[in-house]
Amino acid sequence: MLISSYNQVLVAFSLIVAILASYTALDMAGRVTLAKGREALSRLIGGAFAMGFGIW
Repeated sequence: MLISSYNQVLVAFSLIVAILASYTALDMAGRVTLAKGREALSRLIGGAFAMGFGIW
């Protein structure tokens, strides 16, 4: 059986990155409803990128 260990600093950092990415993606999704045209598309893509990066 493999022995596993976690670096507490990296775990905390990953949690902070995930929270910030989720907040950014949700904020940009809320702004999509106020935008029109290319601005709405760019905010949608930016939010998707932020959430994808945060999950990764």
